[in-house]
Amino acid sequence: MSESARRAYDSIRPMEVYDLCKKISSDEFAGRLTGDAGYTVAANWAASKFKEWGLKPIDKETGYLQPYPSPYTIVDEAEMTLLLPGADGAHPDKELVLKKPGDFMPLLFAASGDTTADLVFGGWGISAPALGYDDYAGIEPAGKFVLCFRGTPDAADTAYEYYDQHRTRMRVAREKGALGIIYIYDKPNAHPNGDWIDGFMPAMISEPIADSLLAEVGLTCAALRKELEVCKKPRSFALSSRARCRVVSRHFPDGAGYNVAGFVEGSDPKLKSECVVIGAHYDHCGSHM
Repeated sequence: MSESARRAYDSIRPMEVYDLCKKISSDEFAGRLTGDAGYTVAANWAASKFKEWGLKPIDKETGYLQPYPSPYTIVDEAEMTLLLPGADGAHPDKELVLKKPGDFMPLLFAASGDTTADLVFGGWGISAPALGYDDYAGIEPAGKFVLCFRGTPDAADTAYEYYDQHRTRMRVAREKGALGIIYIYDKPNAHPNGDWIDGFMPAMISEPIADSLLAEVGLTCAALRKELEVCKKPRSFALSSRARCRVVSRHFPDGAGYNVAGFVEGSDPKLKSECVVIGAHYDHCGSHM
């Protein structure tokens, strides 16, 4: 190891790394949701560390901060109840009240609403006529919640990447009149990356909860997902079960995010006009519910 590399190595202090992580995860930054006030405080803190460490600001006017538009949403309350048909398939329904976060989570850009509606299973939730594939063929999603997996008919086919984006899947579902998408996930988690759509309430539920919905058609998540992956064809159908989803959220369309950027000028006369970019993210999920 060279002498300069040894000095750099010796300068690393594990406790300093711990202290930085402790600081950035503190309540002071309110979960660092991009656009939120706590995130802006975190951006300025990060910029102050760049200055302390001797990095030069990336821009003469804005300093270390590069602002960009970033609308955001805060979910204050969320509930979901499933209404399962009785043993003979008749009503009244059996209520299954879901718990956060183990049973379900709203996606953290869900709009406010309180709706009870029918459910349809929509495969991967993909409508891609140009690729000859449409999970919505044969079902009526208007005024209903669409239950689906996250993924594509063929994981090896990059043509599906656009359709697997949250923004694409949500927009298509809304255009078809759906009230929301309900993803089936192994473990529901906090997910803030997507577009707020007025009146649209996306969420996710766990596989065991989804199994309770699919029981009426004699299926499980594992079996249904395997069928979709092997056959690579739509397998969509209506369910007798219904879902009630209640969300109280606040949307902030004028939120702003900030890249925090600085640089260390090179000393090599031949290479100093080139650059090596090192990046990381300091945003997180924010403070919800």
